[in-house]
Amino acid sequence: MVTTDCIFCKIHTTSWLDLSNDRWKIIKDINPQAKTHMLLVPTIHIENWVEVPGLLEQGLQRIKSQIKGPYFVRINQGAPYKEVPHCHIHVMSEYPLDCSHQIC
Repeated sequence: MVTTDCIFCKIHTTSWLDLSNDRWKIIKDINPQAKTHMLLVPTIHIENWVEVPGLLEQGLQRIKSQIKGPYFVRINQGAPYKEVPHCHIHVMSEYPLDCSHQIC
């Protein structure tokens, strides 16, 4: 489902980086908090991880299997906790990440 007032739902697929699939998109954060700062965002609009059981775990596994290098993650629940009411995972590092795909 897409919500018309959600910034993540409005982003066209041409704005997304590689490593995407039918359930996840990866974008660079527009306000980076680290040298490398990406967002892993579900393609469906959800505001609470429990809406889609197993999706958070799938996202974390995707990060672990696809990205090598020192990094940390921050998990956002969506509304009412953050500016964007769409669950997402921040992937951040002070170093360029050693990626198997072109997402760095």
